[in-house]
Amino acid sequence: QSGEVLHQLGPTRKADDLVAFMDTVADQYRDAKRIIIIWDNLNIHREGKSQRWTEFNARHGNRFEFRYTPIHASWVNQIEIFSEVSATAQLSVRGCTGGSHGPLPHTLERGGRPSVPLDVSRLPSPEQGGVTMADFRLVAASDTARRMLHDRGLTHLRVRVYGKHVIIHSGEPADHENRARLTPVGASRFRLDMAVSDRWESTPYLGTTQELLTQLMDEFGLALAPW
Repeated sequence: QSGEVLHQLGPTRKADDLVAFMDTVADQYRDAKRIIIIWDNLNIHREGKSQRWTEFNARHGNRFEFRYTPIHASWVNQIEIFSEVSATAQLSVRGCTGGSHGPLPHTLERGGRPSVPLDVSRLPSPEQGGVTMADFRLVAASDTARRMLHDRGLTHLRVRVYGKHVIIHSGEPADHENRARLTPVGASRFRLDMAVSDRWESTPYLGTTQELLTQLMDEFGLALAPW
């Protein structure tokens, strides 16, 4: 409700990193008698063999309650949405007029603790020569897809926005082989489409960029392999 964002950036995302950050949260809200943490089902959010969150809670007077969003429902996670829009603000949107649109009303700096709320009304409108939130969403999704593919070592693959789709392909755009495609469905999800010969076939898979890229890499690895 306050719009305050407490964050930390680091080179790794391990359980110990998260526990250390949560110690910071506990210190920030040291006077609170009850703190409810809502997060997704990432493995480090769970207890693990060390019972990390039971031990953490004991150290902080058992003030914390942990709640989990449904599996494959990252689009209900407000921090996911906030992070995606924040990443968008740092991207250069190709093919759009208006030049550089500058940052969103908040800026995330290492060690900072900005105060929001997020005022998306300050994004440039199409009438101002800017881009729509749908354009921002496609660019943010393409950036996420590119990072996830390269993190898996699939550096032969390229990602581009084409029309209302995020295209994953190999080769240069002028002489490329389509592999997969993300198509927006509603306001918060994408549908995964697969390239078959010279056409696209829709799959029943719906989800966020992260969810669909994980599924694509885990279950359709052959379709992404070097040819």
